[in-house]
Amino acid sequence: MNQTKLIRQTFTFFFFFLLIIVQLPDTATCLKKTQTPIIGVLTQESTSRMKHYGNQFIASSTVQWLSSAGARVIPIYYDINVEVLDEVLDQVNGVVIPSGGIYLQSHDQEVQHFPLYVTLRKIVEIAKEKTDKGDAFPIFSFGNGMYSLMKIISQNKAIEEHVEANDLSVDLKVVAKQDALKKSQLFEAFSSYYIINDDPETNSGNAGGDKYDASENQIGSESNLKFWMDQEFAITKKQFQGSQELKNFFHLLQTTQDRNGKEIVASIEAKNYPFFGIGWMPDKSAWEIMSTKKQFCHTQDCIVISQNFAHLIVRHAKKNNQKIWSSKEELKRMIQSTSIFETKQQTDNKISECYFFELSPQYGKSDATLFETLTDFFSILGLTAGLVFFYLGIKIILTSNAFKNLVKNIK
Repeated sequence: MNQTKLIRQTFTFFFFFLLIIVQLPDTATCLKKTQTPIIGVLTQESTSRMKHYGNQFIASSTVQWLSSAGARVIPIYYDINVEVLDEVLDQVNGVVIPSGGIYLQSHDQEVQHFPLYVTLRKIVEIAKEKTDKGDAFPIFSFGNGMYSLMKIISQNKAIEEHVEANDLSVDLKVVAKQDALKKSQLFEAFSSYYIINDDPETNSGNAGGDKYDASENQIGSESNLKFWMDQEFAITKKQFQGSQELKNFFHLLQTTQDRNGKEIVASIEAKNYPFFGIGWMPDKSAWEIMSTKKQFCHTQDCIVISQNFAHLIVRHAKKNNQKIWSSKEELKRMIQSTSIFETKQQTDNKISECYFFELSPQYGKSDATLFETLTDFFSILGLTAGLVFFYLGIKIILTSNAFKNLVKNIK
């Protein structure tokens, strides 16, 4: 009789153990961190030559750059309603702020009221809140996007200066201290090309066998590495050093020079948040190969570094535990559902293709189907029930007389 009871209890135990195993894959979508992160890319206002396609856009090269590292992309409309933006940022795993036609220029005295400025300020605020609560929310910015991010952090609407850096291929000068470089995740993109030594005077780099200028800590000066900028306004090294807000928030890693020798910020990394910025365009090297009139660097080294930046933002996005609310919502929001147009003529060969958008659509949890909601609920409920019965089954077996007798017989 005792043996029959033990067999029945053992069968019950393994039944609920199997229930847990079956439920784990279904529950994974609710509990595990994503391996296919969704990146929100901030749109830019279309120029007058592009308005007939749509009033805002995202360069196709930016989407391809992120997709090549394993990310999915949805647009974040620069004029989005602030309340709706909260919902959007609950569905993505990070944000990219690209360069583009919107300039936060120093002479715009009402810049704090611009839709882009309001949206970007809210993105930074929410990203900091999410990171402070333990769910790191990365921001990667480049070109005008980086300078706009810095403008937000500086709280100085007149911090940018006019520079001569339109269609300019530049070198990068390393200005960060050695401890900051060694801890920098952004600088890892250059790890194969730059050697960090304890003595800043002996730092050197190598790309394709070419030595960098060690005395000037220069990247690109004597190598096949060049970085394309297209700036009318930027933040200078002097302005950075004069801003206590920027110095407290960011490490200044690299600078470069415009045509007149003005030293401007080239790359930054936040000290306590996964926020990164570079002053050049990482998506051009591999994805704007038709723009032969521009000074884009298409060498293998430039492409590898460009890919490293994409992997950086995707790697951080995978640490974020948010997910889009439903598969229906996901399909509707993915940028691939948007029309794409050739734009070489309208952008003077700077951007081959663009995704265009008209109005900012409403996001919302209501798009999740009842079936999807119930599936998530019962997946978690099933896992919880399985764990409870697993515990009870173990307890019943270990306290049963049959089990105790079995142990005695074994001894």
